[in-house]
Amino acid sequence: MMEADSLFEKVLKKGVAVDVIIFNALMDGHCANGNMERAFSLLKEMDKLNVPPDDVTYNTLMQGHCREGRVEEARELLDEMKRRGIKPDHVSYNTLISGYSRRGDMKENL
Repeated sequence: MMEADSLFEKVLKKGVAVDVIIFNALMDGHCANGNMERAFSLLKEMDKLNVPPDDVTYNTLMQGHCREGRVEEARELLDEMKRRGIKPDHVSYNTLISGYSRRGDMKENL
């Protein structure tokens, strides 16, 4: 992921336009490696560069949190995504259900 970040920074410095797909791919890699701090810094960078996040962006971040057992934070992301006008999909809800299930907490309301 360090190499991917380095390449991403080079692309930005050259003034190449980046899109949500590039950001989502980087976020997915960082989430898969447990680097949630970097994944969220990419979300902030998206806002700074006026690249609107999408459902994949939020689903990726939610999956990263659930993977770490931080289901409440994932649930907060669902609320944030709705506030931004991004409609959660079946992946969004399945991610939360899976997170609660892994924790043995199936009484939590979505």
